Amino acid sequence: MSKWRPSKYKNIYVIPDVHGRINELKLILNRILPLRKDDEIVFLGDYIDRDKNSHLVVDLCIDLQKHYLNQVVCIQGNHESMLLDAISPSNNSNKY
Repeated sequence: MSKWRPSKYKNIYVIPDVHGRINELKLILNRILPLRKDDEIVFLGDYIDRDKNSHLVVDLCIDLQKHYLNQVVCIQGNHESMLLDAISPSNNSNKY
């Protein structure tokens, strides 16, 4: 499978609403990884819910951030906010 590189310079890949679908996420990442030095990935939240593999998605995002340091941005989505509210409603000031 060929790599998807819209620009020969800097690419910013935006990935929204994974919802635990690890296999689909891996298909996307197989097309864009490895990142080049100026490329970035921005995840728009909602990593969890709707699939039993939510934990694998979170683990993969953490691994990507460790490997690519400042090239991977993970934004908290409303599904993550709801989870945090459910486990500790008094400590989470983020409202969706």
